[in-house]
Parts: sequence; C-alpha cells; structure tokens
Amino acid sequence: MDIYVSSEITDVLEIYSKKFYNAVLDEQEDFYEKYKTMDSNERFNYFIYTILDDNDTFKRYYKLLLNGGCDKKELNKFFYTYMKMREKSILKKFSWAEIDAFNIGFDVDVNCSSDYKFF
Repeated sequence: MDIYVSSEITDVLEIYSKKFYNAVLDEQEDFYEKYKTMDSNERFNYFIYTILDDNDTFKRYYKLLLNGGCDKKELNKFFYTYMKMREKSILKKFSWAEIDAFNIGFDVDVNCSSDYKFF
C-alpha cells in the first residue's frame, strides 16, 4: 500500500535518520547485522517508530518540522498514519485489505477486522 507523504517532511527527516543510524551503529555494534538486512524504507520506518516511542522526542521533531516549513496538516496526517500502523501492529488487528496490501502473511495471532477504529 502506497502512502503519499510530502517530500518536505521526508527531506528533513532523512538527514536526521542518517545521523540517528550513525549514532546507533557507533554505540551498538551488534545492531549492524540487523541494519545490513534492512532496506531504505525499513530504516526510515524504524527511525520514525523510534521518534514515536518517546513523547519528548516526538514533540522536538514535530516542532523542528513545523519550524522547517512543513505544512501542519500534512505533518499531522504523516504522524497519524505511523501511530495508527504502530498500534495496529501491536494489537495485530488488520483488515483483509491491509493484510493483502502489506503482505502480512498468515499468522494465527492476527485478528482480521473491517471495523477497527484508531480513535
């Protein structure tokens, strides 16, 4: 499933993503093996999920993106999508369309639903 994201947002975050991985690889040498197997989308997604895991970090990046000229509406939509997917992944509750689109595969723990609402 393709999700449209403003290039202004990704351009700013790509710079910080590279700095993040430089710091992580310097501090955690065992992470390198996992890093080698990740493609660029997985790396970017992992970075965004790391931002969302800490409220203070999220606020800092949100302000940084707003000050960088990113549209607030696009920014809210961007982070909402990631928050929603993180929550769905934790609960393992996906629609049939999402299972197909994200190529999730058969998992006994996945709860299929067509009426799940995040908020």
